[in-house]
Amino acid sequence: MKKTAQIVILLVLLAVFLFVGRNKLVAFYYNRGSDLYQRHSYKEAIGFLNKAVWLDPGNAGIHYTLGNAYLDGKLEEDAVKEYTKAIQSDSSFAWGYKALAQIYLRRGSYAESLEVLKKAAAVIADNQQILELADHVAYEYKASLVNSAVDAFLANDKDKAHALMDKALQVDPDFAFARYLSGYFYYSEHKYGQAESMLKESLREENRLFPAHSLLGDIYFEQKDFINAAKEYKAALSVNGKDAYVLNNLGLTCMNMENYQEALLFLKEASRLEPKNVNIRYSLASVYRDNGKLDQAILEYKAVLNLRSDYPNAHNDLGDIYRQLGREPEAIEAYKNELSVGQSRLLAAPEDFVLLNSIAHAHNGLGEYDLAEEFIDKALAVKPAYQEAYLTLAGIYKDSGKNRQALEALEKAKGLSAQKYSFIERKIKDVKQLLSLMQDKAVLQ
Repeated sequence: MKKTAQIVILLVLLAVFLFVGRNKLVAFYYNRGSDLYQRHSYKEAIGFLNKAVWLDPGNAGIHYTLGNAYLDGKLEEDAVKEYTKAIQSDSSFAWGYKALAQIYLRRGSYAESLEVLKKAAAVIADNQQILELADHVAYEYKASLVNSAVDAFLANDKDKAHALMDKALQVDPDFAFARYLSGYFYYSEHKYGQAESMLKESLREENRLFPAHSLLGDIYFEQKDFINAAKEYKAALSVNGKDAYVLNNLGLTCMNMENYQEALLFLKEASRLEPKNVNIRYSLASVYRDNGKLDQAILEYKAVLNLRSDYPNAHNDLGDIYRQLGREPEAIEAYKNELSVGQSRLLAAPEDFVLLNSIAHAHNGLGEYDLAEEFIDKALAVKPAYQEAYLTLAGIYKDSGKNRQALEALEKAKGLSAQKYSFIERKIKDVKQLLSLMQDKAVLQ
């Protein structure tokens, strides 16, 4: 009995000795491996750390340090295995989650990185570093998806572009810029209803998103909904009041609403900001003309032509003003200049309906009515619902004494827009008066 007790005591003492010895051995191998790791001797460090982890396989810290050694030693897959073992050994070991998530982030495996951090957040409450890393990964993921979507759209793979944008919104449903960009894609495809919907959603997320207001204004402008266009452009300017593009578009919107004083205010500011922007200068010249400020209009049209001598219809606009002022030789020269510019451009763009209309306008200004009608017919063949062409056609008929046909052309132009334009109404009134006078003269005869 006494001998049996001695054997038991001996075994217990042996177990204690082995346990204490093993711990000392683990500590030796771990400390030696850590020291070599700090000295960048990764191969040797890996050897010692593997011995430590063999003796103590459930130690998350050793797995983590071994993972670091593998990673810095360019053995990334082995590092992934060790970081995974670290968090399997201790589900609350934050360093393991962060290291594993960082590897996936560097690989561009954003979904895998987020999944690791999601697991971490579920078991480690309110760890600020985990939360910040998750935000960073989500941002990088969204940016990658958006960049890929833009590349796909530019490559004309529109289905892929929209799918990538949808994925970005799955990552972050509150991602206002992604909704704006999706709206821009739809706008570029002339899908105005879907574009408007996405832009409005982006503004619900971020109501001061400048490009969303601006693009929404463009959509309304193209739909000739000038009241809502003005509202969106003004909202954009409340964010950035020095954007010349939006100021120009708001000025044109006001011009279409025949609010000429307000239009001048915005266009003069746009021109001040970008004095060499030929499109803005042309808009300003046109508003001066429509507002009856003909001398200022002449100066602006000349500024336009100094910047770009072949600017579409600018010579015609000058010709019309010169004729209105009784400066006939200058008017004739302006119309001839428009023809010269137009004919050279026509070779490269024979179906440019705007160009065809400008050439018709110039021929009419020179009294060449048959040629004018020929080019207007070509313009309307390309774009049958082109309002400006019907206004030019009305001018051709009126100048050639065909007042009844002029009235029909004006009525057609009027019907092509839901917007009521007073200048068209005035033209209709003038032609009707001419027809009435002609009838009165016929009765007297």
